[in-house]
Amino acid sequence: MAPNHPLLQWEELLPEHFQGELFLLNEKGCTYRTLFERSLAMDGIDSSIHLEFSSAEAIKQCAMAGIGIAFLPEIAAATELERGELIALPWAMPDLRVATQMLWHKEKWLSPAIEAFLETARTTLRP
Repeated sequence: MAPNHPLLQWEELLPEHFQGELFLLNEKGCTYRTLFERSLAMDGIDSSIHLEFSSAEAIKQCAMAGIGIAFLPEIAAATELERGELIALPWAMPDLRVATQMLWHKEKWLSPAIEAFLETARTTLRP
């Protein structure tokens, strides 16, 4: 969320703090959105007030402009968090972990660009 968002006044966020808030979400069917909505529902939060985007960058820009609360993987917003353009919520959510897999045919030729991408993914995303 934007550094000046009103929810940042609370040291601990409770489910009722989110009622009526606008959520900035990616498209339906995305695994982490589904987990997020399930978590909200378990806490009794109605997430029907939302804007849906197909771009993480659009979600971040809207959150930085103070339009609403973004829900993105930390890695997608790491730069903006580091620069102070976005602030992570102090909200105790269940640990939402999503596994990402990349598959390719073992007998197919991989271009140098694909090889570089795979190596970057291995070093960046490996726990």
